[in-house]
Amino acid sequence: NKQLADNRVIILDHHQTTEEASPTFVHVNPHLHGIDGSRDLSGAGVAYLVAKALNKANVDLAPIAVVGAL
Repeated sequence: NKQLADNRVIILDHHQTTEEASPTFVHVNPHLHGIDGSRDLSGAGVAYLVAKALNKANVDLAPIAVVGAL
């Protein structure tokens, strides 16, 4: 997509994917690492793990991830 060509795009998802890796975006998805995103990790969980990886202080967001997994 030309509009995205000059921007970095990060996709956080937990659904099964059929897409192959793309050099134009980063796709963070548990299915790509052998984890069942339909059963083992919610989208809220993916977002929480990324937030925590970006800044350890984001550990306080854990309750939001738990509510998002319900």
